[in-house]
Amino acid sequence: MKRLLTVILLLLLCVNLGAFDWPFQSNSELRGEMLEFAGGMAARQKGTAEGRLISRFVRKEARKAAKDSLAWISDTYELTMKLKEMCPPHVDDGSRAAALRRDIMLLEDYPIHVDNRSANASHELKKAFDAFSDRYRSEARAKALECLEGPGPAEGELQVIKIYNMGYLLRTAQRMIVVDVFWDGTEEEAARIASKADAFFLSHPHRDHWNPVMVDALAAAGATLVLPAVICPMHGNKLVADSEWREPRDVRGIKVLLLRGNQGPQPNNAYLIEFDGWRVLIPGENDESALYEPFSAYQAPDLILHPTWNGLGNLLDIVRAMPGYDASKVSYIPGHDNEICFHGVDHRESYREMFSRKDRLGDPDAVYPKVILEDIGECVTLDRK
Repeated sequence: MKRLLTVILLLLLCVNLGAFDWPFQSNSELRGEMLEFAGGMAARQKGTAEGRLISRFVRKEARKAAKDSLAWISDTYELTMKLKEMCPPHVDDGSRAAALRRDIMLLEDYPIHVDNRSANASHELKKAFDAFSDRYRSEARAKALECLEGPGPAEGELQVIKIYNMGYLLRTAQRMIVVDVFWDGTEEEAARIASKADAFFLSHPHRDHWNPVMVDALAAAGATLVLPAVICPMHGNKLVADSEWREPRDVRGIKVLLLRGNQGPQPNNAYLIEFDGWRVLIPGENDESALYEPFSAYQAPDLILHPTWNGLGNLLDIVRAMPGYDASKVSYIPGHDNEICFHGVDHRESYREMFSRKDRLGDPDAVYPKVILEDIGECVTLDRK
C-alpha cells in the first residue's frame, strides 16, 4: 500500500510539473485571456501613467476585436514596448515597479504564444504572427546595436546586452565578451558587434545559440572563439574546448573554468569566467546537474546567465555552496524565455511558467539571487557598489 501511495504521489508530482506548459489555444481564447490579464494590470496600476495607458488599450482592443480579430497581436506588442520604456529592467524585489515589470513580461507571453504552427492556423493568422515576430526581433536587434554603440560602462561596471534567446554581450570599460549569440540580422550588423569583441564563448551547437554570420564576423575581427569540438567552420583563432579546464586558463585576459556536460545528445560547455573584477557563470543548457559539483570549490559568481526551466534548483544548490555566496550580491538574468523562432507553443518557455512553477522561480520558500527580467534588445548595467 505504501509503495502504491508513493507511485501515485510521484505521478501527481509529474503532472504538476507539466501542468503549466502553455496550452494550445485558439486566437479568440488567447485574445480573451490577454484582455483579462491586461485589465488586471490596469487595476493594479490604477492612478499611474502606466495604468491609464493599459486601460485605454483594453477599451480600444475590446472594440476592435469585432472588426479585426488579429490586430491584438501587434497591438499587444506595441503596448509592451511602450511599457518597457516606462519601466526598464528592474530587480524583482517585490516593489511596485518590479511587479509592473513582471506583468509586462507576462503580458508579452500572449502574442508569443499564438499557435502559428498548427495545421489549422489560417494564412491570415500566420501572416499576423510573422509580422509581429519579425518586428519584435528586428527592433530588438536595433536596440541592442544602439546600446552597444552608445556610452560604454564606467570603470567597475558590467553592461549586459541581451540578444536573441540566450545570447549576451558582456561589456566592461576594458573589453567585451560575446556569449551564445545567434544573430539573424545582416552581416554588416554582425561585423559592428564583432569589431568590439575580444572573445566568444559558445555553450553548445544548437542553432539558436550561434550561426555562421556571427561566428565568421567574430573570427574576421580577430576575436578568440571558445567552442565545443563539434561546431563551426575552421578558423585560425578557434580554440577547441573539447576537454574540461578545471584549472583556470587565460583567454585574452579572461580566466576561464570549463566543465563538460550535455544538452541532449550534444556536448555542452559550462563556463565560469572572470574578467575585470567580475565573475560570470554561464552553464548553457547542460542537462547533467552532477556536472556542477566542481564549481563549488570556486568563488561565487556575481552574475548567473541560465534558463529557469533547465534544472535551476540544482544549479543554485551548487552556487549557494560556493565561497562568498550572498544572495543579495548575486544577480541572475534568466535566458531562453519565450524563444520564438525554433519552438512550438508548448516549448516557448513562458514567464507564466517561470513564476508559477516551484522548480523555477515560483517556490515561496526559496531564497533566490537578485532576479533581473531582461528582454531581448535590452541593456542592464550592473554595479557592485
